Amino acid sequence: MPRPPEIPGKRKNVIVWRDHNRRRWLFEKNTLSADERAPFVCECTSAHCLAPVRLTMRDYESAHTSPTWIAVLPEHVLSEDSAEVIVRHPEYWVVELGGRRSPAPPAAVPAAG
Repeated sequence: MPRPPEIPGKRKNVIVWRDHNRRRWLFEKNTLSADERAPFVCECTSAHCLAPVRLTMRDYESAHTSPTWIAVLPEHVLSEDSAEVIVRHPEYWVVELGGRRSPAPPAAVPAAG
């Protein structure tokens, strides 16, 4: 998967897309089988990336264990972001946002119940 386009000064509102993905997870978590993947929006900061990240419900939960973690496609970490890759999976990476240039940390996702 290619890296998203870097356009200086233009960033996706990660919080909005993380909230969108959370609603998707809430809707799907009790209907999909444990190994079935669903498309979520890549939570990278590129304003032009709306590519799907295919995650199981467990993948989604794991990728959002911390309120500063997001799920992105592999290589979808922009050089201007103050971010650290926490975990690299073949289908997605878990990235921690932080620092002055990153968007504000997203709200926490409640534990599955």
